[in-house]
Amino acid sequence: MSKFDVSFEGGNVKFGMDLNEDGDKSIEATLHLSEALEEVIKRGTPIEGAKIVDFKFELTKMILVIDTDKDGEKLLELKLDLSEAFQEGTSLFKKD
Repeated sequence: MSKFDVSFEGGNVKFGMDLNEDGDKSIEATLHLSEALEEVIKRGTPIEGAKIVDFKFELTKMILVIDTDKDGEKLLELKLDLSEAFQEGTSLFKKD
């Protein structure tokens, strides 16, 4: 298993990080390329009063979703597993 992985699935770029290589990722991100292109094209339209960032917690995961044109379709979704990040961080400093 690799510490970092990047894949292309269905028009999306997916990224994951698993520093201690235990199979549980501390960070996962998905960039929706078709939505990114659409949002770049719409850039000339002003965005006012939009909720372009949604932020929530699910158990130990912090989830950030970005939708800059407020059409309900995600541009970027980022998941951070706080307990896994703590485990990975502490494993980096353990001496064997």
